[in-house]
Amino acid sequence: IPPADESLSASVIPQGHSILAEDEFGHVIGVCLNDQPPQQHPSIYTNTDDDTKFQELFLYMEERSGVMDLAPDALEVRIMAVDPGWRQKGVATGLLKTTEQTAKLSGFNWLKIYCTSHYSNKLMLKLGWKLLYSLSYEEYINNV
Repeated sequence: IPPADESLSASVIPQGHSILAEDEFGHVIGVCLNDQPPQQHPSIYTNTDDDTKFQELFLYMEERSGVMDLAPDALEVRIMAVDPGWRQKGVATGLLKTTEQTAKLSGFNWLKIYCTSHYSNKLMLKLGWKLLYSLSYEEYINNV
């Protein structure tokens, strides 16, 4: 997670739905930052131009996918990161399964995530999540 002065990521932590994974020595090896609806934090990454572009892309997808009509009360997985030394060892799977359990216990009927990489998409399909909408970057660029 970027330092707080460079990121708004930590702003969702007080909501109580984010998950942190540690190794046996207490070192952070993974994090899943989850944002409750309505998403109060339209930007939890940074305040850079790149972040603005991501937010525009996500808004574009939300408008076309109908996700807000199908699951307006969805808990959103905003950022998931795993330490490079711990990848391919089940950390991301554990973070997401714990997020699913926490969401159910908190009364959320839905979870949503924007998969911006092949790896995150592959993980979600492996876990049995349903693909609601897919958009290639080329298609997005050609339509905006």
